[in-house]
Amino acid sequence: MYTVYNAYVTRQISCQLFSAILTIAVFQRNTNIFISNQFPSKNNIFVTELKESQSQKIVKTVCQITNQASLLNRRILLKVKEVDHICFAVKSVEQARKVYEGVMGMQPAFEYTAEQEGIRVIRYYVGSLAIEIMEPTNCTCEVARFLDRNGEGFYLIAYKVDDVKEALDELNKTGIQTIDVVPRHIMGARYAFIQPAKALHGVLTEIIDGEFIRPETSELEVRHD
Repeated sequence: MYTVYNAYVTRQISCQLFSAILTIAVFQRNTNIFISNQFPSKNNIFVTELKESQSQKIVKTVCQITNQASLLNRRILLKVKEVDHICFAVKSVEQARKVYEGVMGMQPAFEYTAEQEGIRVIRYYVGSLAIEIMEPTNCTCEVARFLDRNGEGFYLIAYKVDDVKEALDELNKTGIQTIDVVPRHIMGARYAFIQPAKALHGVLTEIIDGEFIRPETSELEVRHD
């Protein structure tokens, strides 16, 4: 589902595995030195059995780490189907629409306001890809804070997946932090924000399933499971 995580987690696993093996190797060397010093005789059966016992424990530990890494890596190989929409944060959608509609000739599909999210949105389509411009409706929402930090520009990307709830569950099982633990609902679709933007190289990332149902009213309610 999230190939975006694959390289990141694989690197993390590789570093952790290398560190664990190195630590175990140093421990084995120090243990062997200690045993040899305590029991100098090379023919001492007790010494041989003790070293073999330590080696077996080390092999078992490495196997456990490798199996855990393999399981984690398999869990995150969950395919993203397509890019669903891209959002741009603007100070005024009325000003921004002059460019999108007057200069680029795009036609608005619909407009909506989600007060719980603190946003007013105009949605356009370029082929099957949705483009949204959004302005904050209050000074404390995430879009307002983004504008304060970065100014107007690219805000988030949303990927279509088969099942948002299952995706969140899989990510949480692997220990990957998600902003949302349960999906949010809007216009017949479920969506969720996954890792914080700083963990995804500065990109706020959303996953979504279902299809947007064009709202009959411009005032929408966002709800959580």
